[in-house]
Amino acid sequence: MPCRRTCAAVLASLAAARCVSPTLAPAPAAASDPPPAAPHRRPPEATTANAGAARCQLRGPSDIGALASGGAFALGFGDRGGLAVWAGPGGARARPLTAFAEPAGAEVALALPKDAAPREVVPVAGGFVVLAQRLVVRPLACASRCVDATCSSSPAGTPQPHVCFRPCFRPCPTLEPVGLVAQRTDSTGCALGAWVPLQGGPLDIEAVIPGTDRAFALVTGKDFISIHLPAARAPAVRSCTARAPASDALEVTRRELPAADYALPVRGSGPPSLLLLDEDGALRVVGPDGVRSVQGHFTDGLSGRLHDARLQARWGPDGRIHVARQVWLSSMDTVQYAVLDAIDSPGAAGAGGALDHLALRPDGAAERGALRPPFAEYVEPHGERGRFRRRTWLQRTVGEDIDLRAADPDAIDARAYIAWSGEAFAITYAVPRGGVAALRAVAADCSGASAGADFAETQTPQD
Repeated sequence: MPCRRTCAAVLASLAAARCVSPTLAPAPAAASDPPPAAPHRRPPEATTANAGAARCQLRGPSDIGALASGGAFALGFGDRGGLAVWAGPGGARARPLTAFAEPAGAEVALALPKDAAPREVVPVAGGFVVLAQRLVVRPLACASRCVDATCSSSPAGTPQPHVCFRPCFRPCPTLEPVGLVAQRTDSTGCALGAWVPLQGGPLDIEAVIPGTDRAFALVTGKDFISIHLPAARAPAVRSCTARAPASDALEVTRRELPAADYALPVRGSGPPSLLLLDEDGALRVVGPDGVRSVQGHFTDGLSGRLHDARLQARWGPDGRIHVARQVWLSSMDTVQYAVLDAIDSPGAAGAGGALDHLALRPDGAAERGALRPPFAEYVEPHGERGRFRRRTWLQRTVGEDIDLRAADPDAIDARAYIAWSGEAFAITYAVPRGGVAALRAVAADCSGASAGADFAETQTPQD
């Protein structure tokens, strides 16, 4: 895909909540096992302070590996480097990257199912979890035109054309998603244990919600799937071809989402959570422990319709979820704040705790100007025709566009994938090379504060 959607995913007409929890129990750790690898934390997010320069410096291109015809690819970064995963001519491949999208080691084979297309790479524990979407070819028949040799479909008594056609149906095989799989790797891309099916389908990833060092969640069109790695000692890594199975298992919990108008991932460090909102401002919280109702509404006369506003939800250092909303009818940089409090079980809203009995409480009057902590004006690139425009949370454009073709005129930008590494925006894309394609990467270093950059205020719907 081009840019991944990291802001709110719009979900409508969702089913009632139901939970299915397949768990692979971890094997007991041996006394001789080495200590687990250092956490591979998510890098600091892109904001106007570290990715708001007026002009980005392009680095690369770097060759990553051979890409199968029409093959999918994805990449992700932790604070100790990144990993690119792609469908090669002989199967799935992986390769570690630096923060500037340069190869940091050799490519390795990754034993994903043959029908699985890489979609996401998430830093977890000491390495990554690769998420891939399983696809199957469905034999369908589509409406078309066929040659009518006898012109029997032409009305009687009318001149017949040189060639007659009649409505018909032709085979039109199509790829359809049937499910997702998760594969844990170390920081170099070597598989740790076997891949795990994520039950339920068809599934398509709408958003990935980071959580703690060992947990994250993903949102599909109808499900909230939380993935957790229990703290356990991993076996010593010998090589990608000779290793013992990992002792850390993936604990997977799938929960169908209730009906809602909007879904907003909660940013920051805490249990991976999703805020569900209705157009009237009513809220609910979805997390690994279930769906929690919230007393109170997040709306007023200056907020306008929820559809036209920007919202942001974050875990604060106090262990509570804080919410911000742009009051755009007043001005584009006016923000109102609120916090979710536990109302009858003190400490329940702390990070890692249950979120029972929540109430939405206004946190002061609406303010104009810089965002207060823990909020930040994060920056997200939106791509079109080889150019990526940096947009902030307050709907402002930062500096000049990132022009992929300025670094590599051969880039096929229609399928470019972009990710933030903590130091640069890394862009992977395909380049034709004979009968196959090459996977390449370019890094856009946009470091520097936004002071001096051009900001353009626009009004766009919540997305």
